[in-house]
Amino acid sequence: MAVFTLKEEGWQDFIQQNVLSTCVHGTAPAIFALVGDLGAGKTTFSKTFLKELGVEQHVQSPTFSIINSYAIDFNGFKKVFHIDVYRIEDTGELEVLHFGELLENPDHIVVIEWADKIRELIPAGAIWMTFEHESVETRTVTIEGNK
Repeated sequence: MAVFTLKEEGWQDFIQQNVLSTCVHGTAPAIFALVGDLGAGKTTFSKTFLKELGVEQHVQSPTFSIINSYAIDFNGFKKVFHIDVYRIEDTGELEVLHFGELLENPDHIVVIEWADKIRELIPAGAIWMTFEHESVETRTVTIEGNK
């Protein structure tokens, strides 16, 4: 487990120094399970992370679409999926979106906001990140392996 305290302008450095290196292409996708209250930094992290992965288009929160996908070329990964399950009330709702298939392709990076709502669907090996709102400008991020 690692704990980081970030100022508003520190997201890019945090991702470059602590997150990108965990995206190792292999036999499973890289899955990031994000947890935290509203305003804790999950979406800010996600948008910055996707830009660092090489996404060139505007990154929009998938609050209403549930899943947004982007083509990338990063360390062997070909697609990144930004998923927001805040509005999901039953995990069965994710089946029509082929959620399970996204978590099986080793060419994918998957970022899931509100992952604690679907904890039972998150595979072993996921990187869990807990975001806490410390002040207007400061966030604490805790990174740990599968819970």
